Amino acid sequence: MIGNSELILECCQIKEIVNNCAKEISKKLDSSKKYTVIVLMNGAYKFASDLLSSVSLEKFDFDIHFIKVSRKENNNEYTLEADFEKLKQICTNKDVIVLDEIYDTGTTILSINDAIKDIVKSLLFVVLLGKSKPPIDNVIIAHYLDTDKWLFGYGMDYKDNDYRHLNSIYGV
Repeated sequence: MIGNSELILECCQIKEIVNNCAKEISKKLDSSKKYTVIVLMNGAYKFASDLLSSVSLEKFDFDIHFIKVSRKENNNEYTLEADFEKLKQICTNKDVIVLDEIYDTGTTILSINDAIKDIVKSLLFVVLLGKSKPPIDNVIIAHYLDTDKWLFGYGMDYKDNDYRHLNSIYGV
């Protein structure tokens, strides 16, 4: 598969993107708050690990939760499968940061935003890659890509969890 794909971002480029994103987030944090970080699984695990290691931890108090989400397609319509009740329990009356690896169709972020925006103190989405600009203002996209390729590596799978382990990002 890798031989048939295009290298989109090398690991050193991703590291720089994540570090710049961490600096941006550090400027936005309020040191008097404790944040609830939601990592959307399975794809955002590498991004979350690198990002949270790069943020100025002395001013960033947080607890972390992992929520399994999956996007399903049916006749070109996408729906999100997630444990929304668990998400609501975790996020109620909290300052929440949701980490995701890619903003593509918007299904994931927009569904989660709709589900919890009225029950949280504050809500910020931080996404590694964006293919388009989200229609909501509370999203930080670390890096935009102008591509319609299917991306994999650095937490994102090709299919059935294949190639998530790669340190670079590829497209097909």
